[in-house]
Amino acid sequence: MSAGELILEAKVADMPWLLEERQGTRFANSGFSQVLQMAEPRWTFNLATKWLTEAEYQDWQAWISRRRGSAITFTAWRMSQPNARVPVVSDVGLTVTAIDRANNTVSFGGATGWQATAGDMVSYYTAAGGYWCGQVLESKNAVGSAMSALKVWPAPFEPHATTANPRRIRALAEFRLRMPIPMQTERKEERFIAFTADQMIRG
Repeated sequence: MSAGELILEAKVADMPWLLEERQGTRFANSGFSQVLQMAEPRWTFNLATKWLTEAEYQDWQAWISRRRGSAITFTAWRMSQPNARVPVVSDVGLTVTAIDRANNTVSFGGATGWQATAGDMVSYYTAAGGYWCGQVLESKNAVGSAMSALKVWPAPFEPHATTANPRRIRALAEFRLRMPIPMQTERKEERFIAFTADQMIRG
């Protein structure tokens, strides 16, 4: 199954993204602890809308129904950060030139004038048919057209060989709805939608 339909934008009031570090901690009698990485870190978010019109509510209901619970994924960007802190005009021509999972870095070409800032979101399409979406950890400027060894987290995956399509504007990740069924009400003039979603990792 490939990455899914884009999320709706209608009347989104809040959508905080949190990075879930999927770890376990083992404690010895001496008090020594060891952190075990159980799985890849993943983004989660909780979305809540403002009051919706009847048409907006129906659009959201249909979008949720198309998810078939958690079966059908969707793509979303961090709506509080649609662009880099130093705004980017276009992602046309941007390429992924190298990754280093061990050191958590990604290198890009076609990056002339890019001033990456700690906290910016970046993404690209992966070789496994999903999306890697990470956050810049340390500010850095491109040199010429190259942004080399940009520190990011989570660790990057191999990009798709032909259609990596890296993004700094509306950096995408793939998600599933977390069950049970999203909260909603149909009371007139108080219609709203709220749900939680977890990132789908394909790396």
